[in-house]
Amino acid sequence: MDKEPNLMEQYLKLYPPKKIIKIDNETQENALKARNRKINGLTIERKLDLHGDTIGSALNQLENFLQKAGREGCEKVLIVHGKGLHSPGNKAVLKEAVLEALQASPLVRKIGRASPKDGGSGATWAVLK
Repeated sequence: MDKEPNLMEQYLKLYPPKKIIKIDNETQENALKARNRKINGLTIERKLDLHGDTIGSALNQLENFLQKAGREGCEKVLIVHGKGLHSPGNKAVLKEAVLEALQASPLVRKIGRASPKDGGSGATWAVLK
């Protein structure tokens, strides 16, 4: 009498497990460097300057800016939030709020500190999805 395959065997035939590929540390490091070179090589296509805005206004503008840039097919954008030097206690509250919003945004793939020529610690670039 033929034995009927159980549900797990049937599932594994339909959806075989993916082959696990082991990657050594050097290969991972080279891949990371290549990805970073690609990101750093992207041109900043749009810029949003939020200097002097309130947090509420800045976050509204940021969301609209990201949506519009995404619709226009932009890959990399720059958000200037300032360093907080003119804030009470020199605390960069706008910067912190912008970074939090970028990290939580479903539109953003990766963020990083802008180069000195683009604003350094007073600006953040974002790569969009």
